[in-house]
Amino acid sequence: MAEIEGDDEQVYNDKYYEMNKPRKPMHQRDQEDLREDEGRPGQNARPELGEPPERYEEKEGNKQRTEYIDKLKEDLDEKLKERYQAYSNVQHKDKRQQNSKSHISKSSNNQILIDHNSAYNPSQVGDADDGMGHQSENRVHNYQFGRQIGEGAYAVVRSATSREDNQKYAIKIYDKTKLSDINRQRSVRREVVLLQKMNHPNIVKLIEAFETDSHVYLVMENVPGGSLHSYLKEMINKQLDEEEARRIFQQVLVALKYCHSKCIAHRDIKLENVLLDEHKNVKLIDFGFSTCIPNHKKIRMFCGTPSYMAPQIVSKVEYAGPPADIWATGVLLYALLNGCFPFRGQTDDDLYRRIRRGTYHIYNQKVTREYLDLLQRCLDVNDDTRPSAKDLLDDPWYKIKDIK
Repeated sequence: MAEIEGDDEQVYNDKYYEMNKPRKPMHQRDQEDLREDEGRPGQNARPELGEPPERYEEKEGNKQRTEYIDKLKEDLDEKLKERYQAYSNVQHKDKRQQNSKSHISKSSNNQILIDHNSAYNPSQVGDADDGMGHQSENRVHNYQFGRQIGEGAYAVVRSATSREDNQKYAIKIYDKTKLSDINRQRSVRREVVLLQKMNHPNIVKLIEAFETDSHVYLVMENVPGGSLHSYLKEMINKQLDEEEARRIFQQVLVALKYCHSKCIAHRDIKLENVLLDEHKNVKLIDFGFSTCIPNHKKIRMFCGTPSYMAPQIVSKVEYAGPPADIWATGVLLYALLNGCFPFRGQTDDDLYRRIRRGTYHIYNQKVTREYLDLLQRCLDVNDDTRPSAKDLLDDPWYKIKDIK
């Protein structure tokens, strides 16, 4: 026989006991059954007419209470379902909005050259791609990249050769991971648009601009002579002779005069941003800090390279763009013939204090009086009396025929 374990064994024992326990005589069992049924509705005892059916009414009351509780449960379940549905709808709505914002953010971060909130024409910055940068990727393959020839905080410049016509170019490459700030993105767009607006022999030409998912590419004409900073370092005492300095400085002023005529302020004039071609002619580059606003309009923006900053910039007061450019050219002119900067300090605060004071020392004792006068005009601490590029081009320094 099969073994019985656990609860089944207990049930089996109980049933076995009930079947085999000693039983009372029939008449005693019937009497006890009747006594148990007295006063209780059942088969053997019913409430008589006229008597209050207390136990019967209590049972009916229990039934009513049960029905009432069941109704409450149904109502509560219905309300809980409604609330859960409403909560689910809110959750789904929030998730959709979050996904939408995430998509917009990714799209905004991914596209830098095309500003959907501006009046710029997308065709100005190259052909639009299919949304994934495939066409731009193909354009990258049109160039064979060479060595790195320049590096900044947000971009590097590499030499490149076109696979189509074998022409050499300089390509400025922005890493998008460094352009998360919206102001930097605007700066890149502004640089592209301003370069496209200009056409001058002393300003570098932009050939084309395009972007991929990870980089922005500005393809510019190749300027093989290097920067004015590198050229100056090759000279004895890091100084040019005054005749050559005059020729180079004149071309810088001609380029600035052109920019200012179009209400474009460069705002980062320095030796590194002046390139020289194979004939040692000037090419002004890097319009990343540039603005295109009316020349008389003043702004309060701290930007540029500290040694070249005008007193108004370091004082953090409003200033106009063209006079700030002229101050920077004065610093550049000083460096060309002295081999150092006019204002130096142990700390930035010390440097800014000397810039505000506007005093400097001339180390090159061979310079002409006309040079000193022109330098003083450029480094005028009062931006209201500081001359324009056009005025400086008429300076007597340029009328000297032979400088010895």
